[in-house]
Parts: sequence; C-alpha cells; structure tokens
Amino acid sequence: MADSQLAMRQTLAVTVAVCAALAALASADDNKPQLSLPKANLCSNRQKHFFHRGHSYLFSWRANAQPETWFHARNYCRDRCMDLVSMETGEENELMKNIVQEGTRNGQSIWTSGRLCNFNDDCKRPDLNPIRINGWFWATPRVRMLPSDQKTPFSANRAVNDWSSAGRCGAQPDQCDNRVDEACMTIGNNLFGDGIKWHDETCHLQKHFICEDSDELINFVRFNNRGLNL
Repeated sequence: MADSQLAMRQTLAVTVAVCAALAALASADDNKPQLSLPKANLCSNRQKHFFHRGHSYLFSWRANAQPETWFHARNYCRDRCMDLVSMETGEENELMKNIVQEGTRNGQSIWTSGRLCNFNDDCKRPDLNPIRINGWFWATPRVRMLPSDQKTPFSANRAVNDWSSAGRCGAQPDQCDNRVDEACMTIGNNLFGDGIKWHDETCHLQKHFICEDSDELINFVRFNNRGLNL
C-alpha cells in the first residue's frame, strides 16, 4: 500500500473514532441531541461568507437560518462539514468580533464553540477546579481555554481571554442563572454597555451563530466521496 493511501486510511480511522467518541459524549450530555455526522450534499453546497487562513465561515443570519440552541447550532454546522467557531488566537477573535459588530444588533449575542465542562465525571478532575475558572474549552478542536480569570495582553498568534467585565452578576463568566448552568459561550454585542465581549449563557437559548470549517469532517466526507468539490 502506498504511503499516501496508508496515511489517508489512518486519518479516516482517527476521524471515525473521534466522531464516535463525540457522539457518545453528546448522548450522555443530559439527554441533549447527539452530534450529527456531516452530510455530503450539504458540505458541498455550504454557504461561505468569509475566508481566513484556509477556512471558510458561515454566518447563520446571512444564510437565512433560524436561531438555534447551542446543541442544534452545532449540528447545523456539522451537517455542513463545519462546527461552531473557536477563537483560538487573538487575530481570529478580533476578526469574529468585527463580524458580530457589523452583522448583529446592539444587545444581541451569538454562539461560539466555547463550552463549560459540566456534563460527565471527567469534568470532576482536580485540575479543572474551580470549574467556573478552569473548566472552559473550545468544543472544536477540543482544546482547553485559558483560565477565565487570567489576564492576557493581545497577541495575534496566541490564546487570549476576552471575557466581559460586566454582566447581570458581575464579571464574566458569572454563572448568574441559579436554575441551570450558564455553560455555553457567546460573543455579545454591547450586552451591558461593554462593547463586543465574551459571555456565558444558558445553552438552551436560541441564538444566531457562526460556523467554521472542520478539517476532520471535511476529510471524513472527502474520503467517502472521492471527487466531491468541498
């Protein structure tokens, strides 16, 4: 077997394993909908509203998509070989903030892939305590975020914190809803006179969202649909 074929098969095996693991994780997440696998026709025809460093982005408000809960927004993106956006560097964060400022109204917020680890026993690890500070991660690509109380200067190529200093109960993330965890992260457009900043909100709220290309899902569909234009 050629090295390129072997590498492709290994990539596919890893991708399938990751998809299976994520689906199992989602099904255990308080009976939320399972993560969907990508649909080749939707991947091929996905709308692309913005391009950055080899990735395309889709804005739900420009795609005429309905506001969704965090979980259903993820599946909308995943159906199209994408996932909710992750701002892993200062550069990407500033780009997404500009898009939110230009595309949403004052007082609106949109979903990102930011997520609080609050759904299984793995989230009880000592290194994640206190969970409100150390338990945040980007659901795609499953990378831990910086501690939420860590101050970071702007860096184009490094992780940053952009949590708001304002909210109903104070600085974000504030876990202000006593009925349910505010376990999903949004970019808010001047929610508390604070400009464009990160906020924690309850995941069942319906909001617009930004999707970003997922290399894993694109490779998965490409392997099973040779010649498909993605």
